[in-house]
Amino acid sequence: GSDWVGLKNFQFFFSSQDAWRVTRNTLGYNIIFISTVIIGSALIAILLYEIKNRKAVKAYQTILFFPYFLSFSVVAYVGYALMNVDFGVLNGIARSIGLEEVFWYSEPKRWILMLPAIHFWKAAGYNVIIFYAGMMAIDPSYYESAAIDGASKLKMTTSITLPMLKPIIIILTLVMVGR
Repeated sequence: GSDWVGLKNFQFFFSSQDAWRVTRNTLGYNIIFISTVIIGSALIAILLYEIKNRKAVKAYQTILFFPYFLSFSVVAYVGYALMNVDFGVLNGIARSIGLEEVFWYSEPKRWILMLPAIHFWKAAGYNVIIFYAGMMAIDPSYYESAAIDGASKLKMTTSITLPMLKPIIIILTLVMVGR
């Protein structure tokens, strides 16, 4: 039963003093979230690809993929359980080895580290599986010829793996921007 206001809410928001700060923070956090998940997932997938024991790879994939199925409420609670000042796991470990407690929630600079880490834990598993599948599709003869030419693992990764994964990186980035 309320009146139609059209775009007046947007007009109010963009005329407020906080519009630039809120927009900047939103875009900044999304850039941090997307870049950490893409880079970290690619790195983990590359490390998984180097493991030759298939059972170990399946176990690691399961462990990495599990948080993807959890709701953000559960993920937030796990983050709270880890970083609570009084009862948190991280501060408990710090106290046990004689370090000072960290007040994760009271300092803004801590949020810069904490939020991307929790988001990475939730989102990385899905992307690791996609990157790993993409790496499985790369023809092994590329790696064999690079090894014959004397290329190191790092050189093979930067010259073969990452260029071949470029389409997947672009698609996953676009999907994450769309979310």
